[in-house]
Amino acid sequence: MPETAGSLAPAGRLPELPAPAAPWPCWVVWLSQAIQQVGAYEVPLSAGQLRQLVDGLAALAARLETEATCALDQQRRTRAGMQAKAFLHRQYLRLSAASQQCDEARLLVGTLAQRVSREQLARLPHRHRPGVSGPDRLRQQVRQQLVSLRAALERLGSSSRPGGVVSHLAGSASLEGGEHR
Repeated sequence: MPETAGSLAPAGRLPELPAPAAPWPCWVVWLSQAIQQVGAYEVPLSAGQLRQLVDGLAALAARLETEATCALDQQRRTRAGMQAKAFLHRQYLRLSAASQQCDEARLLVGTLAQRVSREQLARLPHRHRPGVSGPDRLRQQVRQQLVSLRAALERLGSSSRPGGVVSHLAGSASLEGGEHR
């Protein structure tokens, strides 16, 4: 049976990446599971797992950037009322902040992946690998950044409507008597 973003990943394995257009709650679940794996200090993380996490964060960053661009473009072109424009502006700011947090998380995970790769090449015993027998600073920073990103996505999920920015705009235009092209 294929694993979904809502199912738990086995210990030592990162969760399956949601579809790029998946709703924000799916991405929140994915991040929660990634946080759990990164925070399980007794479980070693491989460079491959961390590269998988970097790839997932890159996909999430692309989605956030696309949504932010769409919100900004719609804000500029809408003929809807001020309430719709204000919503789009707030959504753009939330998306931009989440995108920045995602980039920061991706950089931290990439740094951790490079370190783990060096350790694996040196063939250090598991008990001597930082972050395995106990938490280390970089792994904690990665976890904290992922937690911040998850909070930003939760805010996005609670502030957006099903269908994204475009469907909200269409709905508000009809409510306020504005035209939607």
